[in-house]
Amino acid sequence: KMGDTRFTLEQIHSRLKVCRRKGLQLQLQLAGAKVRVKWTSEENKCLYAAVEELGGLTEATGTAIQWKMGDTRFTLQQIENRLGNCRQKDSRLQLRPAGAEARVKWTSEKRGWFNAAVEELGGLSEATGTAIQSKMGDTRFTLEQIHSRLKVCRRKGLQLQLQLAGAKVRVKWTSEENKCLYAAVEELGGLTEATGTAIQWKMGDTRF
Repeated sequence: KMGDTRFTLEQIHSRLKVCRRKGLQLQLQLAGAKVRVKWTSEENKCLYAAVEELGGLTEATGTAIQWKMGDTRFTLQQIENRLGNCRQKDSRLQLRPAGAEARVKWTSEKRGWFNAAVEELGGLSEATGTAIQSKMGDTRFTLEQIHSRLKVCRRKGLQLQLQLAGAKVRVKWTSEENKCLYAAVEELGGLTEATGTAIQWKMGDTRF
């Protein structure tokens, strides 16, 4: 029907698929249903590239980002929501105290190395950060991060001992820990979608 066109059949199929998806999302929105979308790593890269070209998070607008991204499956509302989330994350990052280290993710492999080092050194009460770092060998963690991990493990160990003894452990959430919790809940789709296990995984190295 289009006749002589520069587009291949594959590109036209792709465009048709996007239009169908947008049409379905529009129908759901008109029906009052909340449409939740998952951004792939490639789509996130396109978004960040568009934001950077437009002068950063404070200058970029949803309409301009949509135009920069070109043929995309996202509606203007979804792009604006994503932009709002990015701005919130950026403000939380800026609010982090000066000199504070970025949070690190301890993988199961790195936790295994840490636990093995602690065990070799006589347990949590005997091990020190410097000795653990030496035992772990080549690692991307700083001494401060290892100290922090050791502190968390000792606190968890004490809580476990109290629980086994039948004592009820009451913990105090700091404002920073509350922010981490709210951020995790938001990333998981809100209070109705989030689960304890998923929140714990999102929060990473935590004393809870």
